[in-house]
Amino acid sequence: MIDIDIFPWESCFETGIVELDTQHRQLVAILNRLAEQMIISADSGVLVGLLDELSCEAASHFEMEEALWHAFLPDHAAALDHHEGHQAFLEQLDEAKAALLTSVDAGASEEALAFLVRWLVAHLLESDGYLAMVVKAIQQGKTADEAFALAEASKQDTAKVLIEIIRSIYAAHSRNALRLTRTLSDQRQAAESALAISHQRLLNILDGTNAAVYVADMQTYEVLFINAHARRLLGDVVGKICWQALQGRSSPCDFCTNNRLLDADGKPGEPVIWEHYNASLERWFQLHDQAIPWDDGRYVRMEIALDITDQKRLEQSLRDSEERYRVLFEQSRDAMMIVAPPDWRFRAGNPAMIKLFGARDFAELQGLTPVDLSPSHQPDGRDSFSLAQEMLQRAVQEGSYYGEWLHQRRDGRDIPCTVLLTRIDLAGEMMIQGTVRDISVYKRQQLALERIAHYDPLTGLPNRVLLADRMQQAMSQALRRKSKLVIAYLDLDGFKAVNDRYGHDVGDRLLVVVAERMRHVLRESDTLARLGGDEFVAVLVDNPDIDACTPVLVRLLEAAAREVQDRGYVLKVSASLGVTFYPQEAPIDADQLLRQADQAMYQAKLSGKNRIHRFDLARDNAVRGHHEHMARLNAALRAEEFVLFYQPQVNIRTGQCVGMEALLRWQHPERGVLPPVEFLPLIEGHPLEIALGNWVIETALAQLEQWRDDHWTVSVNVGAHQLQHPAFLQRLQAALQRHPGVSPQRLEIEILESSALFDLERAVAIMEECLALGVRFALDDFGTGYASLSYLKRLPVQTLKIDRSFVRDMLDHPDDTAMLEGILGLARSFRRTPIAEGVETEQQGQHLLARGCELAQGYFIARPMPADAIQDWVAHWRLPDSWTQS
Repeated sequence: MIDIDIFPWESCFETGIVELDTQHRQLVAILNRLAEQMIISADSGVLVGLLDELSCEAASHFEMEEALWHAFLPDHAAALDHHEGHQAFLEQLDEAKAALLTSVDAGASEEALAFLVRWLVAHLLESDGYLAMVVKAIQQGKTADEAFALAEASKQDTAKVLIEIIRSIYAAHSRNALRLTRTLSDQRQAAESALAISHQRLLNILDGTNAAVYVADMQTYEVLFINAHARRLLGDVVGKICWQALQGRSSPCDFCTNNRLLDADGKPGEPVIWEHYNASLERWFQLHDQAIPWDDGRYVRMEIALDITDQKRLEQSLRDSEERYRVLFEQSRDAMMIVAPPDWRFRAGNPAMIKLFGARDFAELQGLTPVDLSPSHQPDGRDSFSLAQEMLQRAVQEGSYYGEWLHQRRDGRDIPCTVLLTRIDLAGEMMIQGTVRDISVYKRQQLALERIAHYDPLTGLPNRVLLADRMQQAMSQALRRKSKLVIAYLDLDGFKAVNDRYGHDVGDRLLVVVAERMRHVLRESDTLARLGGDEFVAVLVDNPDIDACTPVLVRLLEAAAREVQDRGYVLKVSASLGVTFYPQEAPIDADQLLRQADQAMYQAKLSGKNRIHRFDLARDNAVRGHHEHMARLNAALRAEEFVLFYQPQVNIRTGQCVGMEALLRWQHPERGVLPPVEFLPLIEGHPLEIALGNWVIETALAQLEQWRDDHWTVSVNVGAHQLQHPAFLQRLQAALQRHPGVSPQRLEIEILESSALFDLERAVAIMEECLALGVRFALDDFGTGYASLSYLKRLPVQTLKIDRSFVRDMLDHPDDTAMLEGILGLARSFRRTPIAEGVETEQQGQHLLARGCELAQGYFIARPMPADAIQDWVAHWRLPDSWTQS
């Protein structure tokens, strides 16, 4: 708004009466606002509104004046003059308003403004000034005549005041005119600048858009404007004919001559939107045509072209996809249906769905839900409604759901199905597509396969697989109920003879009859299974003890032994039955139970057949323990846990070390070093005895090879089974060949009398062949066996080892001394070298020397020690003084 004071406020306008001066200022302000509107606006309505405001303010002002006259000069003629002057002004103001309403030229406004200025100056200076002078004089105590006299005298100065006011008004007019000119110039420049900015902004917007925009004349069809995007597509076609430049046509098109752009009154109509394929650009466009006013006032056609080629392709792709979906939906062999919330009723279904449910057409199913075509409960016991709601919610939340479902045809027949629920969007609405496949045939095949997998095809009894499951359940039940479970392994006696004599068909029929008879003997909770051939297993549950099942076992034997009539043949078999129980003291599994019952059945057959034999747990534990020991010893041999210790053999007269006895030890990882008595008795007669004996010979020869510079012998113990093994000689020879640095004479084999007497002829033959290789022999523990002198004479041994029992007791028992002297006499007679074992005291050595025995070994001389300790012992070994003096 331009700030213009056409009527500036002057100090001479003030009367000294506050109420009057306040209203005078309001009248001047309204007059100045009226002047501003007359300058910047020709809107008569605004001007009349300000005149109405001025009229109301003047009427209020007149009332106050007349009240003052009445208060100070009641019934005075001047008051009447004032009232008439007021009414005349208000009438002239109404005439001015009427003139403004009927005339739009500037003259009426100027006349009204001039009238108001003249009136306001005269009113302020003459009328209200005169009134104020009178009122103030009366207030100062003057009489009315004196007050009027003073007021009349003040009028003489009024002309001078008016001249000053006129000058002030003209000066204000000059300033206001200059200010107005400057303001209008500034506003014009600002408007032009804003218009340029707005124009550039519009161009930037049009050039920045991804749509092609052009403007063409509606009469000449000349292109008047194109934006940057259109220029990139078409080039600069401004000034060219639109249909030629844009489409390469020779005549106008429907767009150019569109008569819908202008209404009947020639004004712009609503935009026209259409789609068009531009053959020259090979693109689809959506055209927005509209008539708009141009710079010169004419209407032109503006067209906005949006490239919708990708959208068109997408729409076509969607149509193709929808068509493919429709074809797949209709032609699918699976039943397909569409349901939607909230009621999940069928919205669509294909022919396969109609056929699956046995309906005439889809209309028969349309008002139903999937639950309506289902039994009340599913096979797992859950009600169909709750389960269906859960499945649908999972499909909604996760996008899909797959599972099995039991549907029901319209005729009430159940249909096992697989169901795939998939969340889809159709026309902006979320729905669920169900793909349902009838798996009735698969279910029947599955049941058949399960029966084949779990039942014997001949007898219909459970097979080995189902038996294992039943046994696991029965074992768990026995533990829970603290009862006994009995496993009976049954084998038919004489069945092979029936098969061989009458043929397999007869045998099969016999098996069927016997199986049926035995099955009827058992309770419903028990199980009879066929393992194959003529072998059966009975699982008897809930027995208070192992004896409680005896009557049932007897009835099983009786059922198996009854005669069977088959096409004129009388068939007779019996049964051998082995029994075990569960639980046992040690943990045991189902396979072990079956093996126990099988072993017991075998014992029943050995005992004469057609009988019951209980499994001997104590004997089995012993056998199992032996097997475990054998397995552990085998593992020890593979893990190289066995070692050889060596006990020196010395000449107790000279102190010379003449040999070593190799003694086997087990370096047990948990129990430490174990002597032979801890493990050799366990392997007697077992193949491990021979394997370990071969290892001893091989290890002793390897040690002799390391003791190449020493000349003592090494003796090894060989048992009867190893010595008389057919491959002993061959293995010994191979071992000697693997150690060519060892002279065979340095290896001595110790045998017991029992080993030689077991088969003297064979033992002698083997020993002689060994002697031919150069190997020496010693007879161990001599004097404790039963060898006669003739045996001693025949055995080709070079050394007699006197048993430690004679050496230990010879100082206290004369009989042992006599035995010792006898053995030494035999050795001299048969030219054998005696060596005493078990020398544990110095006195024993003196006693042996006194009787002519010079070779000995024992703890007093040296304990058995590892091979790497021998050299140190030899270096420090010294004879006792008593022995050197003997």
